[in-house]
Amino acid sequence: MKFMIVLAALATVAAPVAVPAGAEASAARAEVHCVVEVQPVDSAERQDAPRCFLTKAEADGYLDASIATTDATSRSASASVTLGTVYADVNYRGSTLTMWGSSGCAGVTYGFASLSGGWDSRISSARGSNGCWVTLYRATGYGGDRITCTPTCSSIGSLNDQVRSLVFRPWGTFG
Repeated sequence: MKFMIVLAALATVAAPVAVPAGAEASAARAEVHCVVEVQPVDSAERQDAPRCFLTKAEADGYLDASIATTDATSRSASASVTLGTVYADVNYRGSTLTMWGSSGCAGVTYGFASLSGGWDSRISSARGSNGCWVTLYRATGYGGDRITCTPTCSSIGSLNDQVRSLVFRPWGTFG
């Protein structure tokens, strides 16, 4: 049985890993590293689901390739930048979800009105990047209690594992 598990794990190393909705409930969560493109808050485009990998290096490779290619709407994704990363544990540890957008946050606000891919109720620390601050919200739709990371939060206090939506906004602005 162990041999079959090892073979299954090796077969998925180069492929994205789907994280089942109930997977985070298991006592021994496997660390995963996810990436996703985030749309501007006022965009009518549907948010993609995060793509998850077993290692940070695989996630970084996918992110680098995604940012360096042209997207389906023929916009140059080479102008895309990393907006920030959220972490499953305090002090920027554990599983990660790194988000990128079509440009930095100068004049643009990006967000997830409802986190997906098992990331709702899982975030414990966060970092904004490339001129972005990140605001974390307790409720979906950018509601409830919130904390703004300016640009980093090594822990998020009473919102620990209770974040259900988030916004990346220009440096110097609060949500």
